Amino acid sequence: MSDLLNVALVHCSLTHGDLAGNQALLLELGRKAAGLGADIIVNTEMGLSGYGFDSRAEIAPLAQTLESPVVRSFGELSAACGVYLALGLANRDPESDIYYNAAILFGPDGRPQAMHRKITAESKWACPGEPRQNDIAVTPWGAVGLLICSETYFSLIPRAMALKGVDLLLTPANWPPSGLDPANLWRARAIENGMYLAACNRAGQDKRMNMDKARSHLFDPQGNDLLRPVDSEPRILMAQLPLRGGRLDATDQRRARLNTRKPGSYHYIYSQLNRIKEPGPYLGLPEPGLMDVHTLGLDRNQKSADLVARLAALPDAPNRLAVLPAAAGRLLGPSEMAEAARRLGAHLVCHAARQEGVMLFSPDQEPRTWVVAAGGPTEPPVVDLGPARVGLCIATDFLHPELALALAKRGCDVAAVSGAELASAELHVLSMRNLERLTVALAHDNGCLISSPPEGHQRGALLETQGAGACHLALDTSLGRHKTYEERLDYQLLLDQNA
Repeated sequence: MSDLLNVALVHCSLTHGDLAGNQALLLELGRKAAGLGADIIVNTEMGLSGYGFDSRAEIAPLAQTLESPVVRSFGELSAACGVYLALGLANRDPESDIYYNAAILFGPDGRPQAMHRKITAESKWACPGEPRQNDIAVTPWGAVGLLICSETYFSLIPRAMALKGVDLLLTPANWPPSGLDPANLWRARAIENGMYLAACNRAGQDKRMNMDKARSHLFDPQGNDLLRPVDSEPRILMAQLPLRGGRLDATDQRRARLNTRKPGSYHYIYSQLNRIKEPGPYLGLPEPGLMDVHTLGLDRNQKSADLVARLAALPDAPNRLAVLPAAAGRLLGPSEMAEAARRLGAHLVCHAARQEGVMLFSPDQEPRTWVVAAGGPTEPPVVDLGPARVGLCIATDFLHPELALALAKRGCDVAAVSGAELASAELHVLSMRNLERLTVALAHDNGCLISSPPEGHQRGALLETQGAGACHLALDTSLGRHKTYEERLDYQLLLDQNA
């Protein structure tokens, strides 16, 4: 029994609209990958056709049923080589004549073991897939699932795969090198879900996008890229995944990540808000305006007097919010923190000492403490502070994307997150929570950051510092209140207390 699983990613240049040529190329490279010892072979998104199409009429000659000779040729290759093979294609349903952007995983017997139709489908020609699909295959090494490219942008789609027990997520992709670097996204999804994630991108020129600098990646559950260092040249990329007793070692890591979920805090994820044209009045949000957002880090040598001095030195502004790390709660007691808030005329947020909760100190109110218990129906605290709606939470809870989306759908402009010392992988995940369409203000015992919501296809601005540094953002809450969400999700699974 081998103690390694060999995974090949076919990172190649395709020809737009050339079905026969792309088929021949992918079959040739598939045979080559099998000859190199691959157990699993992953191809790019829509590898048979190329990617960019403007209508059903344009994609029609290239769309394939599962029984077409072109598709069956890849099952025959899988059987001949004794491998699993993931193929991306434009799929036609023969009964309805509906077109899908799809991926199929063939097994060593040549038959489809799993199939996924892209939920975040191309609107010009493709129908979105359903949230529940037969898109997971049970292999000798563990559960292998399928998602396609931009689906990984929406955190709860890969989270659902983790809840269904996926050890290795195969992701055919056609992600251009401009805008958000998908490596940052795919790394975060692997870490937060405790799974391996193999994303096969492509090279060459598509109809519109130049993919010459695009890269493929395979991340382990700790966020290490098993393909580094590689360039973007067309090639077969090989990675070896460690096995324990013949199986992938992701199961324990996935369970450790998921066991700290608090589904009772996530119910607002199912709010259907895309149809709401004026979210401010609908959600009862405060009038928008400027909020001065600060995050403060500490180092191990700082004393209570140092913290008081740093707070006093914050620039004066009408609406100020300062997020402090857990260590601040050990330096200043609640009465001292409340006095600092009154003296500064600022709102202070801090991890509650000796509790898994968060405290808010405001200039004109008594201190408030919230503890969100596991297994309970407690919703995370949300407060209106001046022109901003602010969600309050601790870093270990915010590691779960469900919480970030629940806060965003409650209308939060800012997530104020306080934590103890965090590992670099955890910081990477937390810095990406801005993709849920809210500003993340995080202070932790070894640094702080502020991450702004993305504009278009960009990641969003990231301010970050280590040790006793500080970050500051003058936030105009009027700019980020019109949000859109991916709402085709399996809410029953995501909110099941026993999942």
